[in-house]
This record gives sequence, C-alpha cells and structure tokens, in this order.
Amino acid sequence: MLRVITRILVLFFLAAACACAGTVKNNSSNMEKSRALERFGNSLFQDGKAREALAQLLEAERLDSSSPDLQHELALVYQNLREYDLALVHFKKALNLKPDFADAYNNMGILYSQIKEWDKALECFNKAVSNILYRTPHYAYHNMGLVYYQLRDYSKSIESQKKAISLSPSYVDAYIDLANAYKMTGENEKAIAAYEQIITMVPESLVPHLAMARLYEKNGQIDKAMEKLDFIINADPRSPFARDAIKLKNEIQSR
Repeated sequence: MLRVITRILVLFFLAAACACAGTVKNNSSNMEKSRALERFGNSLFQDGKAREALAQLLEAERLDSSSPDLQHELALVYQNLREYDLALVHFKKALNLKPDFADAYNNMGILYSQIKEWDKALECFNKAVSNILYRTPHYAYHNMGLVYYQLRDYSKSIESQKKAISLSPSYVDAYIDLANAYKMTGENEKAIAAYEQIITMVPESLVPHLAMARLYEKNGQIDKAMEKLDFIINADPRSPFARDAIKLKNEIQSR
C-alpha cells in the first residue's frame, strides 16, 4: 500500500513539475513574441504609421503587459494620435512599473503642456531632472523653460534654457527659446548673442539672420539691420525669408 501511495505522489509531483515547466515555457514564448511585436510597432511608428504601430503594440501588451518600455511606447503613440487620456493611462502604467523612468516623466510633461496643465507639466519635468541617471536632462530643462515662457515667467524660462545649454552646448532649440525669452524681457543684445550662437551651429539657416535684423531695427541699429537684410536677400532671393527681408527693408527705407 505504501509503495502505491509513494508511486502516486511521485507521479503527482512529476505532473506538477511538467505543468510548471510548460507555464514557464509559455510565458517565455509570449514574452519573446511580445518583444518582437514591440520592435515592429516601434519601426512602424518611426515611419509615421501610428495606427498600424498601435495595433502591433496592443497585441504585444496582450502577450506581456509587464514591460515599462512597452507601456511608454503605447503612451507615445496615443499621444501622437491625440488620445491624451489613453496616453496618460499608459504613462502612469510605465511609471508604476519603473518609478525612476525619467524619459516617461519628460514625455508625460510634454503631454500635460499640450493640454495646458502647466503645474503638472512642471512637476513631471522636475521629476525627470531629479534623476541623476537621466541621460538627456537638457530636454526636460528645455521643456521646463517652454512652460515658464507660457506662464510669462521669463526669468525662470531663461534660467531653464541656460541649464539646458550648460548640459548640451550644441542644443539649438534651447538657444532659440533663450533668445525668445530675452526678447520678452527687452534684453535684445543678449537675444542677438543667442542668435549669433545659433548661426555658428547652423550657418545655412536664414532664420536667426532675419530675427537679428528685426532686433537691430528695433534697437535703432539701422546699418546693422540693413546689412543682415541684404545678406538674406543675396543668400536666397526666392526664399520666403528674402521676401520678408525685402518687405522690412522697404519699410525702413520709406521712413
């Protein structure tokens, strides 16, 4: 009798072990399929096919919902599709799975900026930059500066853009928005200096030249303004920048 019971127990444990092995194998298989679908979905999203990407990422989530990166990617796709409530759901899932996910905080801050919830946006950006392991904090500081600009707190906007530049000295967008904030405070010379930095980084762009011409004209530095306008017109006579330059030049000359 004891031998029979022992044999039954052995068979029971063997069956249980096989079942566990099968579950582990299935879980591993689902995870592999999920990662493959996630990669495909990301590729589609990078190609501008957001809805096709969403279908792949949702299937990936069905197979394995435990990846913070996948939840973050779903949030970005929903954000792109302007489904902001759904995007927030997935940003929060990503952060529940990975509380120190700085990129998710930064991108959720951008979403809050898009829906004009400025305090929540600033909270997200601050959480992003507080993570010492965040590899691109200049993005969050730049975004923070944009929020302060919208709130008309130009001194804090300038401070944030300066922090972004200190962390990434070749970050052109931060120089552009630094110049914009300086213009709002009437610090035109500092704005001009920011545009000069932009020209050294993107010499082919006529945008900073036109902005400088307008500032020179505003400062009463007419000779410098005309010099910039002539440069723009000669650089690309058929461009919209040349048309704007000609218009401003005519206005100056008609006074």
